[in-house]
Amino acid sequence: MLHHLHRILPDPRNAVVIVGFAAAGTRSRDLVDGARTLKMFGEYVPVRAEVADVPHFSAHADAGQIIDWLRNAPAPHTTYLVHGEETASETLRDRIDDELGWTAVVPRSGEAVLVRLPGPDGPRGVHRAALPETVAHRAEWTRRAGGTP
Repeated sequence: MLHHLHRILPDPRNAVVIVGFAAAGTRSRDLVDGARTLKMFGEYVPVRAEVADVPHFSAHADAGQIIDWLRNAPAPHTTYLVHGEETASETLRDRIDDELGWTAVVPRSGEAVLVRLPGPDGPRGVHRAALPETVAHRAEWTRRAGGTP
């Protein structure tokens, strides 16, 4: 994708359409916010192409859909919310706690945790999981020990 942006952004005859949510700290957000240059491949690329923002399309589930999906899963030891805006993640954490009675955590940026993977006779191993470096890259899905988001 960056190669395409690198090539088309300098030309005012082109248009770039940002579809869905553009998280803080991303090039998409920079474009939506009117950046005049973007750094790619070690150089600054001028933004002369038209930029259109279409924020209402998203492949992400909303909080209600996530709660419904989780409701059908076995309760994990801990649910980690590791991708998305901080306030949205905290709100979802509270809903998971209130509606499902599960322990849910929004980890701090760069925090590491130990994840115990379930086995037929109890935990089969302990794994150190490094969680995302920035809050801006949390989304509204969960990473559950032994489960699939």
